[in-house]
Amino acid sequence: MTKICPICGYRNKDFVEYCEKCLFNLEEVEELNMDAQDEEGLGDMGEGLGVYCPNGHWNPPDAKFCQVCGVPLQSESSSEELLIPPEESVDGSRIIKNYKLVNHDNEFVVELSMYEGKVKEYLIGRKSGKNVPDIDLSGIQGSELVSRKHAKIILDGNTQEIFIMDIGSTNGTFLNGQKLVPNEKVKLNNKDEIVLGKTFKFLLEEM
Repeated sequence: MTKICPICGYRNKDFVEYCEKCLFNLEEVEELNMDAQDEEGLGDMGEGLGVYCPNGHWNPPDAKFCQVCGVPLQSESSSEELLIPPEESVDGSRIIKNYKLVNHDNEFVVELSMYEGKVKEYLIGRKSGKNVPDIDLSGIQGSELVSRKHAKIILDGNTQEIFIMDIGSTNGTFLNGQKLVPNEKVKLNNKDEIVLGKTFKFLLEEM
């Protein structure tokens, strides 16, 4: 049986638990897919109902803000522009690893994917005007000391490694209690603790 993701419309293998494209939990939609096993039903589900944010993250259809970076998902001029990803972002790259950055104090979770042969960087910080970081911590408890451009998470699909780099933040970035030297990337491992600005804590979890 093909598992059709209702968020992005991707046709997944029948044994996967999370969508290979947008990481939606497919266990929640098994009954929906069972009803659509015939080709007509699968075709009807092919487009997906999810909302694609300007920074490249899939979200459930009723989301008002991106669950990854926090940007608004509704545009007064045309909300339909956010429903379909730009063609240049769909290159068929295979996801080889998935990670989560978890802030247990606020139940705030950021999911990151590593793509084969690709190096992806995610800026962490707080939005200022029209500048919105990939991982926006604005307004979240404990983020008061986080700089607007604080740190970067780097996923290297060539070496299959994940790194963090402080980019000259005012209050520093700490990895397992040790302060990072600005502009020097450091390898991350599963269950590492990252503290931004002395108060905002992330735990890295490999999925």
